[in-house]
Amino acid sequence: MTLLLTYSFTIFENLALIVVNKVYVFLHTPMYFFLGNFSFLEFCYRTIVIPKTLYILISEIRIIFLSNCIIQLYLFTSLGATVYMLLATLAYDRYVAISYPPRYSVIINSSL
Repeated sequence: MTLLLTYSFTIFENLALIVVNKVYVFLHTPMYFFLGNFSFLEFCYRTIVIPKTLYILISEIRIIFLSNCIIQLYLFTSLGATVYMLLATLAYDRYVAISYPPRYSVIINSSL
């Protein structure tokens, strides 16, 4: 039950951040763009594993087929790698914003 509540809260939190990021125009900056993408990736990352885990915990069926396992493992690792690349991008964005404030808008632009 705790896992279901935690999963529900995480999904609600990520979806709320995505909606707020899209609705408010003053949040259309690079940092919030990356945070919105991070929330979407986190939503996908959690949705790959948690529903199957909840299904296994609640039901009597404790079997996962090899093909499903391989697909789940592939998605889990590829999204995990994407999350790490996005975190590196967020770190670079904050580094530029702190180290070079006057040139931030020139260095971090939509084409980059």
